[in-house]
Amino acid sequence: MILEYIRARQFFLKLFLILCCLKEQTMALFTEMRRKMGLLREELEKSELNTQKVYQINNELKQLQAQMLDNRLERILEVRKILTPAQFKKFEDEMNARWEHFKNKRERNKE
Repeated sequence: MILEYIRARQFFLKLFLILCCLKEQTMALFTEMRRKMGLLREELEKSELNTQKVYQINNELKQLQAQMLDNRLERILEVRKILTPAQFKKFEDEMNARWEHFKNKRERNKE
């Protein structure tokens, strides 16, 4: 009984750490992307267009997006290693429910 409790605590701790890293990494990348988008907007609004600078910023944005996708995939694979198929299905359902709630909340705020 105690061993099961310890295993369950270790399982939730691993999952919690993965999800915390997800949020921390995603927020850092998202912040950097917003900064780069601002720089791109500024460059495009200038009277003297520097296409080399515009392409450079655009390439940096693409790299950040690719990094976000890679990080997302890594976290999904880490969660899959920890969870059983039934647990992963439940986890997926809960995440989808949260996403639907978020979308509905955004739609209500638009009205």
